[in-house]
Amino acid sequence: MELIALVAGGLVVGALARLALPGPDPMPLWATALLGMAGGLLGGAIGLQVAGMQGGLLFSVVAATLLLLAYRLVVQKRPITGPGARRGPGRPAAGTTDADDPAARLERLRGLRDAGVITEEEYELRRRAVAEPR
Repeated sequence: MELIALVAGGLVVGALARLALPGPDPMPLWATALLGMAGGLLGGAIGLQVAGMQGGLLFSVVAATLLLLAYRLVVQKRPITGPGARRGPGRPAAGTTDADDPAARLERLRGLRDAGVITEEEYELRRRAVAEPR
């Protein structure tokens, strides 16, 4: 029963953290729950000590939001504000095109696969199409 409460709480905190930041974050439900649980571990304990139950929830959401922000900056290499913040992972910045650059197209495909937007089979089909020009 505690495990279900932990996952449900993590899902709520993770969803609130994703809502707090502008732009798309394609991730499965389990990744959202893990984000919330990590935020709960990092911020929840401090919040409980400082301000009780409401502080625990608030600090959990803030910590999960900071974790998501760090993920965007370090892994996805997306800016915090501006048009680049609204682009999805694995997509080129506004004004750029990767239509003629196979390496950039393959990198974009890898990003989509890693983000869970496309399946492994879809990735392989598209990768072959890029690697084997017409």
